[in-house]
Amino acid sequence: MREAGVVMTSDAEARRAAIDPTRSLVVQAPAGSGKTALLIQRYLALLARVETPEEILALTFTRKAAEEMRSRVLAALTADFTVPGGNDYERELAALAQAAARAGEQRGWFLADCPGRLRIQTFDAFCGQIVNQWPAAAGVGVALEVAQDPAALYAEAALATFAELGADDAVGQALAALLPALGNDVDRFVALVGELLGRREQWLPVVLETGSAAPEQARARLEGVFLRLAHEAMARARALFPEEALGPACAYLATITGDPDWQPAHLGADGVGALRLWQRLAGYFLTGGGGLRKQLKDWPKDFGSTRAFMAQFGDPEGLAGALNALVAWGPCSYGDGQWQRLSALLRILPAASAQLQMVFARHGAWDFTEAALRALQALGTEGEPTAGALRLDRRLQHVLVDEFQDTSVLQYRLLERLTSEWVPGEPRSLFVVGDPMQSIYGFRKAEVGLFFKLAREGLGSWPLESVTLSANFRSRAGLVAWVNEAFARLLPKRFVSDEGAVPHAPATAVRGAGGAVRVHGLVDADMEGEADYVARLVGDIRAQRPGVEIGILVRSRAHGHAIAAALTAAGLRFAGEELYSLGTRPVIRDLLALTETLLFPAARLSALSGLRAPWCGLDLADLVALCEGDPRPLADILADEARVARLSADGRSRVARMRDVLHAAQRQRGRVPLSRCVEEAWLALGGPAALATQTAFDEALVFFETLSECEVAGEVDIWQLRAHLQKLYAPPDPQASGLHILTIHKAKGLEYDVVICPGLGRRTRGDGRPLLLVQETEGPRGTDLLLAPLKAHDEDKDALYDAVWGFAARRREHEVRRLLYVACTRAREDLHLIGHAQGKDDGSVQTTGLWTVLWPVIGASFRQSCVACESGTGAVAPAPIGLRRIARGALTGVSPGPSPVTGEEHASGVDAPVVFDWAGSRIRRIGIVVHALLAELADAGLPEGAGLPDALRTRIEGLLYGQGFAAQDLRSARATVMEALTRTLQDADGRWILGPHANARNEYALSTFDGGAVLTARVDRTFIDGEGVRWIIDYKTGRHEGADREGFLDRERERYGGQLARYARLFQDLDGRPVELGLYFPLLAAFRHWRYEPGDQPRDG
Repeated sequence: MREAGVVMTSDAEARRAAIDPTRSLVVQAPAGSGKTALLIQRYLALLARVETPEEILALTFTRKAAEEMRSRVLAALTADFTVPGGNDYERELAALAQAAARAGEQRGWFLADCPGRLRIQTFDAFCGQIVNQWPAAAGVGVALEVAQDPAALYAEAALATFAELGADDAVGQALAALLPALGNDVDRFVALVGELLGRREQWLPVVLETGSAAPEQARARLEGVFLRLAHEAMARARALFPEEALGPACAYLATITGDPDWQPAHLGADGVGALRLWQRLAGYFLTGGGGLRKQLKDWPKDFGSTRAFMAQFGDPEGLAGALNALVAWGPCSYGDGQWQRLSALLRILPAASAQLQMVFARHGAWDFTEAALRALQALGTEGEPTAGALRLDRRLQHVLVDEFQDTSVLQYRLLERLTSEWVPGEPRSLFVVGDPMQSIYGFRKAEVGLFFKLAREGLGSWPLESVTLSANFRSRAGLVAWVNEAFARLLPKRFVSDEGAVPHAPATAVRGAGGAVRVHGLVDADMEGEADYVARLVGDIRAQRPGVEIGILVRSRAHGHAIAAALTAAGLRFAGEELYSLGTRPVIRDLLALTETLLFPAARLSALSGLRAPWCGLDLADLVALCEGDPRPLADILADEARVARLSADGRSRVARMRDVLHAAQRQRGRVPLSRCVEEAWLALGGPAALATQTAFDEALVFFETLSECEVAGEVDIWQLRAHLQKLYAPPDPQASGLHILTIHKAKGLEYDVVICPGLGRRTRGDGRPLLLVQETEGPRGTDLLLAPLKAHDEDKDALYDAVWGFAARRREHEVRRLLYVACTRAREDLHLIGHAQGKDDGSVQTTGLWTVLWPVIGASFRQSCVACESGTGAVAPAPIGLRRIARGALTGVSPGPSPVTGEEHASGVDAPVVFDWAGSRIRRIGIVVHALLAELADAGLPEGAGLPDALRTRIEGLLYGQGFAAQDLRSARATVMEALTRTLQDADGRWILGPHANARNEYALSTFDGGAVLTARVDRTFIDGEGVRWIIDYKTGRHEGADREGFLDRERERYGGQLARYARLFQDLDGRPVELGLYFPLLAAFRHWRYEPGDQPRDG
């Protein structure tokens, strides 16, 4: 955050108020307003006033935020302020820090040696501390740890609840009533109940209270919430429907329906009768899409024009929304089937919650929700605090809360308990800061309405002042202006608690002019095409501004995978922040296979995976020879010497080594921990030597740590281990700098010079529908809950469930708009908005995803910025291509996964691959780059002349850097690449090869299995010419110095003739066309080609 460097701001007075330790404040701090700096200043000001640092409690939501705040406070306290600060902020910080340091010296705090005295911690850590201090009051007999995977505990509790089916009690009968509605799907029941247990603090109090009431009373109370919301929607519609239009509307409806009830007086009344009339009116005035009709059917001519009548509605969108809400609530009552399912859930869920408590006790672990509930219990109730609460109250004088917009109802209740004994006028303070426009964690139970509730009502009896900051220290003026204009239109005009609607608060730019927003509309691009476009854009930005810091922000991790592949192919190193699940990484999959082989020796698939892993590397031909036609466990096959003798000499050696290590590891089973056994086997197999990067080695270490944590008495639940690994993420590349890929949620609190937001035209996976839909709504007596049970599996529709789902969907829609705000406000200099759209026949485009949300703002610029981006074109370097297999024989017994392209062919009697004894490391790596760029030229289309496109020139160094060239070698390597490309473009044969042809492919991969040999190929360039001949061309980047150039080319044809002949055999199996083979030498602008005859035998050079 660049908060410093400012002399005075438009909200300087608000900032001075915010650091006044005598005032309790709610501070709304928009993006870039220096929120963290304000917190530090406030904390230092408080330190100068307290007797001990423990009197101040600062609460955050993440450990990272807590550590950053603590380190910045300590840095300020120990800084050398003898040199005057350069601006107002630094001078004020120095004064506050010096006063706090003096107080610490006088009172003997020794904070530099005892930083733990600074009580800066997360909500979760604070709850755990309360429970550990007063376990008896919390109802805890022994200390419990927070489970790494609470979902597994929820599932165990749900399964234990299901086990009560058949019991002759209320729970057993409720299960028997509910399960048919789920199609008797046990897995679905366990998943849905487990999901509800993770949110039990939301529904458990109401379910317990409702379940203990008489059925009629409980039903009336729950349906009363629906009726209240429907009446509120009716009141909004009535207020938006002009009084002078009500009479004509009633006359019209009475005329076409013949119903005398259509009278303004009836619509103006209260009660269910008026509600039903308004719902019927909505049916006539709304279109099928939910908008207000422009033309009313059968409108009497005597009433004048329909258009003139409809023009009386000053807020058609608002009226349409109110009428839609009216229609959605429907009858506001449960059907018989709904009530039966809900009644069953009111019995089942408390039992599941009780089972969860027993699961916690068995495992000695619980979740964060339970820790918070127990902390609340340890503090007592309002008016009846526990001894621990009173002790905490005497010690605690000041509370600060960061990111308050992310507070949950449970955390809000905790703050209420902490301050319940505070008396106005005491020298205490409560300070909360946040930005409701950045509330994007609804899926983590954040409730943005609590921010406004606190500002409006205070906390219990403790009053707070409200302050709003406006200065933006982060972004250039152009960016700030665009965000102000855009989100004033995209965010709602006013706060609506039930919908989580948050209005826009404008910012004022403090930095100078500049800052640009560019919209990139990609028409008809697929995911790979869009990823390639992003990679080219990054390359161009890097070429123009080498030191720029770039953040690529994606809505979901899946959107980032294709971009990561494109950047890797382009030689651009990046840091992927929690981009890949650890369970998907190759080293982890191999280690899982090794672990399963040791746990389950008869597990054939795991053992086969181990044989194919890098530490053994058995090729497919040997694997087939070993296993084909033999159904025995692989351990028995490996012990069969006759079977092993069928392998090649290399295969026998690899299998023998693998077998010896596995036997030794099995002898250790039960004597040493499983994690140690697996690690020693991995080391003995040479696992570390097979890893190409330090990142892969770090991933392996995380695996062994996780395996050790999951291990119990030498055994491990392999499915639990897999679940743990799926929730861990591969560490980012430690050597990457200046380029980051992360989700928008992870980017919150970060900033970059340039922000790229791709994938804006892509949809995300929809949320699953829970067994019980629970939605909070503010009522006259506090918070009410809407409860709607999931429809039965054989029902087409459930109006009440759909109404609550739509109610929740409006909250999600507002949060999506705030997510866009967070993404756009991460940029300091430039913002790029990128996404695809589907082109229509009439020349227009059809938008989806976030483009639809942004359309009111970017519609015009989108049309102007459209770029034709064909599917998958524009690849900047060869990426892995899926193998196309041509089966000549069944691969019986072979795992059905794809084989890697190795460029080798293994079998006795099959020609060995060409040995590149002449090609040193340097020319080989240059060759990789040349191949990549020739493929790009062929895909993108050749330039008019011999000059290289600017975009391609700028990427050459990046690709060479990705191949490991040091800075001092880049210039000469770049010159060689430029020479190869320029000569090719100047050569008629080169341009013909790269030009447009039918069925053209670059870096085309093929494989087949033939007579015990696995044949693989990656062809540099192949196409079909106008005469139907298949051309197969390999590029050779070797250079010939000296005389006899023609002789060199003839020898090269002789050298590679066998390899190309094998490629020809693969293609003839594919399409049977005649084949012309060729070698093209870019550095020599030379071309040798010849016709392949099927009877030709491959020759070695």
